[in-house]
Amino acid sequence: SQRKNLMKKLLMKNLGIADITNEMLSTAKHLHFSSYFLQPGFKYNLDRLFKMAKDAGLTTSLDVQWDPAEEWEFDYKKVLPHVDIFLPNETELLKLTGAASIDAALKVMDGFGKFILVKQGKQGSLLSYKNKTVRDLNNVRQYHERVNKTPIMHPGSSII
Repeated sequence: SQRKNLMKKLLMKNLGIADITNEMLSTAKHLHFSSYFLQPGFKYNLDRLFKMAKDAGLTTSLDVQWDPAEEWEFDYKKVLPHVDIFLPNETELLKLTGAASIDAALKVMDGFGKFILVKQGKQGSLLSYKNKTVRDLNNVRQYHERVNKTPIMHPGSSII
């Protein structure tokens, strides 16, 4: 509904690091953060949120999603060391790194993210980790399920 969407936008616009406590994080197992560019309260301290989550023993994932202003100001060098799974799509990855190709973008991000799962629309996904890139859709799924004992899913839709 329109009212629900308006409330969500207001919350996202006003929520910030000061609203998140260690006590809150201690009740969770996983922190997933999305829509970074729509949440100005985290612009300069998203790394602190992820560090708090890791210190609390949580696994973490991040999907920055599209930047409506198309400025792509995101300090991945500060944030990604605290993120277990980074989930950009191809276009977002290219915009964030300024690279001309996915391979070049992954080289730019090498050493900053643990697992980078690049969503590629109908082509599926590719996984980059420890200087390796797995392009075969079934290998990505099998690797994730073997390590985590769970299927790769995003609430409401399948990533791969």
